[in-house]
Amino acid sequence: MNRLYPTRRQADEIFETVIQKRNATKYPFKPEWESEFRKHCRAVASIAEKIAGFCPHLDPEKAYVLGLLHDCGRCIDEFAEHRFHANIGYEWMSAEGYDDVARVCITHSFYDKDFDINTFTQPHEDLLKCKAYLKNVTYNDYDLLLQLADVLNDKGVTCTIEYRFASLARRYNNPNLLIHVKQLQQIKTYFEEICGRDIYNLIGVKNNDFQISGSGHGRETLACGNS
Repeated sequence: MNRLYPTRRQADEIFETVIQKRNATKYPFKPEWESEFRKHCRAVASIAEKIAGFCPHLDPEKAYVLGLLHDCGRCIDEFAEHRFHANIGYEWMSAEGYDDVARVCITHSFYDKDFDINTFTQPHEDLLKCKAYLKNVTYNDYDLLLQLADVLNDKGVTCTIEYRFASLARRYNNPNLLIHVKQLQQIKTYFEEICGRDIYNLIGVKNNDFQISGSGHGRETLACGNS
């Protein structure tokens, strides 16, 4: 049977290729961006794998692979090249035959399939393609798992949902992102009911571990923009 996602070993190799591709472009990672990107993706993979381990219907290895490669579209600087990393990742993984990875490249970015394009800052052409793709998609538990795992880590720091969205809203100068807090809390509750345990305790986060302070991030953080 043809696998729709790579093995763990293959995923690790692809992940290194993501970084090599980016660093071969006109807009390579700066060292701090690359470090944040590596930490974020590996943390999302670990969180997804850990939660999946307590979900009888989910495969922890698949969860790890999807988590590691969810941001593979960051093989380019989406801001400098006026693209959306979700589309880039989808196109690349589809071409490789890894349809399950391609899928989460898009689904992890949209908690509401019927999203309002005007609330996003990415290029409208790419957003329209995502909207057309999602029209024929029914979110499964891997989609929901990756949405959750992604927001439980901010630039390599495992955190609460509230911390992550406050950070993203400031980083992208887009307060609309804060409306998603309640939706992700519901996804967290959904997995807690399946796992039979608190997700924050499972991944080692306390509600009062993090506080948002400061005036925000500059262009250098945007170039990595872990989302």
